[in-house]
Amino acid sequence: MGTKQIAVELQYHGSGKIEGRNGRYSGGVVAPELGDHVMFQVRPSALDANGIFNPDHNAPTYGGGLQVIVEGDAAGYRALGTYLLALAELDTGAHPRYKDYHQITSRDGRTSVQLLFYRQPGSASEAAGQGTS
Repeated sequence: MGTKQIAVELQYHGSGKIEGRNGRYSGGVVAPELGDHVMFQVRPSALDANGIFNPDHNAPTYGGGLQVIVEGDAAGYRALGTYLLALAELDTGAHPRYKDYHQITSRDGRTSVQLLFYRQPGSASEAAGQGTS
């Protein structure tokens, strides 16, 4: 297994600690400025003959409001963050439409979501503003 170390700056509202009491709190994490760098679609999916959920690419994207609740402890969020950073740093030059996918199921077992992470073309150094001239 290959590894790579990168420096990351974390940004918080306030001190990096949620403060307050009696239902009034302040602090939190600064939302990322994604611009056009990250997009999403919601499409219906169905089980195929092999028991795998696949999206219907001919169906229109979902229109309307959804709320996706993600719960996790510090270890879970570190693991997710590490995964996303690794995907950002992955050299996909040989496969410009590289995708990674994960099947997740809701806590109550009633909803299945297939998360597809498409790594768009461009080097990690270009994305970080460190492209060569």
